[in-house]
Amino acid sequence: MVQNFRTMVMALLLVSSAMVAGISGTALAQESDYSTAPSDTTTILENMDGSGTEDDPYVITDVYELQAVNANTSSHYVLGNDIDTNSTETWHPQENFTEQIGEYSGTDVGTYELTYAPISELTSVTDTDSGTELNASIVDAENGTIEVEESASAEIEIEYTTSEKIYKGFKPIEFSGSDVGVIDGNGHTINGLYINQPNEFGVGLVTTNDGQITSLNLKNVDITGGEVGAIAGKNAGEISSVSVTGEVTATGDYATAGSVAGVNTNTIKNSYSFASITSNIDAGGFTGLNDGGTVAHSYFAGDVTASDSGQIGPIVGDKAGSVIYTYYDSNVVNVDSDDAKGLTTDEMTGTSAADNMFLDFSSVWETITAEENYATNDGYPILTDNDREAQLVAQDLQVVTYILEVSTVDTDDNPLETTVTVDGQEQTGNTTSFTLEDGEYAIEASADGYSTVGKTVTIDGTDKTLELTLEEEPNGDEEVAGTGGSDGSGYGDIIDALLGAAPAIVVVVLLLVFVFFWPSGGSGGVEP
Repeated sequence: MVQNFRTMVMALLLVSSAMVAGISGTALAQESDYSTAPSDTTTILENMDGSGTEDDPYVITDVYELQAVNANTSSHYVLGNDIDTNSTETWHPQENFTEQIGEYSGTDVGTYELTYAPISELTSVTDTDSGTELNASIVDAENGTIEVEESASAEIEIEYTTSEKIYKGFKPIEFSGSDVGVIDGNGHTINGLYINQPNEFGVGLVTTNDGQITSLNLKNVDITGGEVGAIAGKNAGEISSVSVTGEVTATGDYATAGSVAGVNTNTIKNSYSFASITSNIDAGGFTGLNDGGTVAHSYFAGDVTASDSGQIGPIVGDKAGSVIYTYYDSNVVNVDSDDAKGLTTDEMTGTSAADNMFLDFSSVWETITAEENYATNDGYPILTDNDREAQLVAQDLQVVTYILEVSTVDTDDNPLETTVTVDGQEQTGNTTSFTLEDGEYAIEASADGYSTVGKTVTIDGTDKTLELTLEEEPNGDEEVAGTGGSDGSGYGDIIDALLGAAPAIVVVVLLLVFVFFWPSGGSGGVEP
């Protein structure tokens, strides 16, 4: 009987342990900060909503799922919400690099600047034709400058180490080939995309787009490549109804940059950009090289910079394609062009836009006026299919706010009417709500006969709820800082989960004591 009882206890022990592990695991899983790149995009894709068909596309809800598109580029995808990609700044750290110099012309004795810096060590410099090692030295470690002391008839390969980690960022999606699908932004915004691949071809959200990308806002991008655009390094498909803000930079001997695509061989339409474009050679507001492609019914109001030897334009840099009914703000853009029409800011904003820009204001575009559109001023046209608030914020025409809901209770969890003060706003009730921008706020709740409660809460891009518990005053006024408050933003959730697991932990401890200290025989034992 004792043995059977022990077996039953051990079974209960295993179940209880599983409960504790499950609860703890859940709490920790909720704390993922996406600070490292996903290691298994195939599994992520398998667990996403949808099946990847045109009628049932995969639904992208976070930056890991966005990266998982690389696991199957022949499928259809749709964004289910806005995606924060700021964490990509710490993805794919690297310290050891290999690069080639003099691919076509060979290499002379002289100084060369490496792609990544600062550098700490030159591992090897090799003549790729003969395989012999060449003498070389570091001239300027901070800027990555080396001196090659022997010439080579072919290119040389340089292996080196940087003195600090270089973060490569998001891995561009390989959206190319004869069997690629669709990425539908569904009007949502991807914010903070970071890619650092200097001199490389095909750098952007996707490498080469042979499919269709539509209804997407890219906000605050920071993307560097050789052939580079925020949406695609090269567009050979169709890009429509997109907007771009941030910085796009092209480096290297074949640098070409545009806010939408580095090179365009097909169609970009119904789109706009406020981005800043910089290139060693060719740069355009939409594409650095319009190689037989078309840019239509769009506008640009950003900044474009290229070297003296390159080609530059407010819409396209190297003009080898068509530009149709596309405009740029001549008060903002620092270069002119004869392939697109320059208008003043006044002519492109408010109701004047409909008079001066041949865009489809019946279904694709919307004019922005302060009187009619809840904007703080007249603005440039926006896309009707894309998130309206995000587009107004991109023009500094609307301040995004969030709701903080504060509920107050007594120590018996009964609703308690209090006076709550947040950022100079004061409300009375047992449940109050405040409209706030992103930031940190001090909250204070008070009621007659109860101790005042103070707490600090951070609003960071989402609505929040907070519960405060007030204790009856023992003697006079007394302030209790942070009693019972939780803003649901991190450690409090883990502690709550562990406290919720406390009963199960107690059970485990008691069962362990029973198993190991219950007598197995003798006068004190239970008779079998």
